[in-house]
Amino acid sequence: MKRYQIIFQQLQQQIQQGTLRPGDTLPSIRSLSLQSGFGKNTIIRAYQELEAELLIEPKDRSGFVVTHQVNRAETNGTSTSGHSKAKASPNALQPKKVQLGALPLKVLAAASDQNKIQFGSAHPAIQHPACRRFYQILARQSYQFANSSKANSHYTHAPGLLALRQQICRRLSIGNQTVSADDLVITNGAQEAVTLSLLATANSGDTIAVETPCFYGTLSCIEALGMKVLEIPSDPSHGINLELLDDALKKWPIKALLLNPNFNNPLGFEMPTNKKQQLLDITKTQQLPIIEDDVFGELYYHNKPTTLKSLDKENRVIYCSSLSKTLHSDIRIGWVAAGKYFEKVNFLKCMMTMASPGVVQYAAADFLKDSHYERHLRRMRSIYQQRWLNFKEALYLHWPQLFTLSEPTGSFLCWVEFPKNIDTNWIFEQADQNNIGITPGSLFSASGQFKNCLRMNFSTFNGDEQQIAALVLIGKLINQAVLKNP
Repeated sequence: MKRYQIIFQQLQQQIQQGTLRPGDTLPSIRSLSLQSGFGKNTIIRAYQELEAELLIEPKDRSGFVVTHQVNRAETNGTSTSGHSKAKASPNALQPKKVQLGALPLKVLAAASDQNKIQFGSAHPAIQHPACRRFYQILARQSYQFANSSKANSHYTHAPGLLALRQQICRRLSIGNQTVSADDLVITNGAQEAVTLSLLATANSGDTIAVETPCFYGTLSCIEALGMKVLEIPSDPSHGINLELLDDALKKWPIKALLLNPNFNNPLGFEMPTNKKQQLLDITKTQQLPIIEDDVFGELYYHNKPTTLKSLDKENRVIYCSSLSKTLHSDIRIGWVAAGKYFEKVNFLKCMMTMASPGVVQYAAADFLKDSHYERHLRRMRSIYQQRWLNFKEALYLHWPQLFTLSEPTGSFLCWVEFPKNIDTNWIFEQADQNNIGITPGSLFSASGQFKNCLRMNFSTFNGDEQQIAALVLIGKLINQAVLKNP
């Protein structure tokens, strides 16, 4: 592929997907030349080809603008998540084993390296007063435990500390979820909540339906349990393709559906309420268990989203969440509202780990009972929204214009799609060698998709010199990746 064709294809894709809209002005020839690393003649040729396709037109003193005749629905069958919008036959969807191998552990190891500039791991910002307050409470509770014979005279056991379960239920009621303390099991983070939910609904060899791309921690969990996945494509604006899900349910013996509908990891979308209701309706005949991962649900930029659990009238949605994304990833306090599967989840929790650490549960209950946590959430929602705007601006400024971005409406993650010829596994390796953490898109699929995508974390982005230098270096690696496989 010639260089002008690379620029042509990327701009064509951005126009067809709506990233560049009718009337939008394209980058100047000079600026796009600097951003892409290609010569001005290359950019001029690409613009000429776009003009010949009636995608752009010259405008006096304004360079080129996107024309108003583009029919994106007819010209493009792909979504900004980098894969087909589920127009494929359901026969193309097959249950498969997950074999991610060692790459997730390598990414996690890079994410835990404090010497690296981190854009990879899905960790929250932790430099805030609420986090310090929690650890002060934990220190006080630890002192009391150390000096109380009564506190150490018995096991903490599942389903967990009643006071903590009551505080969590109080918070869930704010989101119109009618969950009682007797419905909850406290877990070691949301990952254990999801694991227990899978074990309660399926066995080794069974098939779990997931949205794709799908959080690699979920895929790794399914892999460890010996289960199979059936990947249902997701749209970056409204989530899992319900038509394909319906077809798959009729074709395959699916034991459970696991999804992350609010501020999805990695795409960032919020599934609309009407789509959530449609999903419940589609799965009603089979009485399919639905495992809802809602770890980002409190981090909305605008309005609090509904949950599947709040719409569920049949008690078959298993709701999983935690404090890991809203407060601190090391606190490891999660919970599962297991509905009709409570007894099995509670039994499994007791047999696997007996209970989550008692002193941490006491500290979490104490922390949640006052107004500090709600004030903290309001603050972090505003901070993450502003950081997203700043981060997006920095990417457009320092990276070649060869990508499309998801548009998250909550949380602190975004999804970046490049041309098909760009290998983000290679970019990850090179960035890792330069002490920069990113997450390659191939981790988010059991079938080798999304090798041209990245998931980026902007939770701690403040635009300092080190972070900008890291983004500039990634931009150079993107250009090198283009030249490696033109």
